[in-house]
Amino acid sequence: MESQRIKIEPDLFDKIVLFILILSGLLLFLIPAYYFSLLPEIIPIHYNFKGKPDGYGNKNNIWLLSMIGNVLAFGLYQLTRHPALFNYPENITRKKKQILFTYSKRTTLCLAVVISFTILYLVIMTVQVALNYEEGLSNYFSPIFLVLLLSPVVYYIRKSLLNK
Repeated sequence: MESQRIKIEPDLFDKIVLFILILSGLLLFLIPAYYFSLLPEIIPIHYNFKGKPDGYGNKNNIWLLSMIGNVLAFGLYQLTRHPALFNYPENITRKKKQILFTYSKRTTLCLAVVISFTILYLVIMTVQVALNYEEGLSNYFSPIFLVLLLSPVVYYIRKSLLNK
C-alpha cells in the first residue's frame, strides 16, 4: 500500500516528547516505590467528578495505576510510528498524506503526554490522600483534564482542515 511507504522521520518535537514520556514513566514507578511502605493498606482507587475519593482498595493498586499510565503513554508513542494505520476521512494525495501523517502523529504524541501526566498527577494525589495530606483531587481536575485531552485533537483537526 502506498500510504505505508511514507515515513515521517523523528524531529526535535518527537525527541522531546520521548524524553518527557520516559521521565514521566520513571516517576510513575519511583513515586509509588518511595511511598509504598508508608501507605496504609487501604487507599483511594477512584475519585468522583468533583475529585473526592469514592472507591477504596488495596495499596497494591497504586502499581496498577502506574502500569496503566505507562502502557497507555508508550502504546500511543509506538502507534505514532505507524501513521498509515490511522483513519483518515478522505482519499488524499501523497503530499496531503505527508501533512496528515505528521498532524496525526503530533496529535497522538500530545495525547500520550496528557495521559501520562494525568496519571502521574493521580498517583501523586492518591499518595497524598492516602497519607492524609490532601482530601482529594483539585475541583478543577476533571474540566482541566477534558480541556487538555481535547485541545490537541481540536487543534490538529483545525490545522488539517485549513491545510486543504
